Amino acid sequence: MGLGSDDTNTNTQIAARDDNRKLALLVAIKRIPKPTEKDLIEATNIPKRCVHSMIKALGRMSVVIERVNGRRHGYYTIADEGAFNLERAPEVLQYNYPDVFDQIEVLALRKEVEEAMPAYNVSPIPEKEERSFGVMENMRSVNIK
Repeated sequence: MGLGSDDTNTNTQIAARDDNRKLALLVAIKRIPKPTEKDLIEATNIPKRCVHSMIKALGRMSVVIERVNGRRHGYYTIADEGAFNLERAPEVLQYNYPDVFDQIEVLALRKEVEEAMPAYNVSPIPEKEERSFGVMENMRSVNIK
């Protein structure tokens, strides 16, 4: 197991002052297709305010992170990696925090599938309770004489 793994907690968080948080953020931006702010928060478990301050801090390290398509519907891209070598970053993150790495991978794969098949995005089949509830409601509306 890696340094940051915890068997009792499936929602692993990286310590607040750990540089691996920046690494996780960079890996998420690079790996997830068109990552929104919500995607980054979900994938890395880093709070919204911290995401913004880390992007600012990474800018001071010559890492250029841009927001494409504005604030509301935009997503993040890395325009310049600066001092970081992002070719090895996923490997390092996977070693140190395998749970966080897995979260990023799951979200990335989900978004890749959604982008590949946008016409097939249909609502999921309702659970058994939901289906039976709908049937019961229809039966109540029928007047039996």
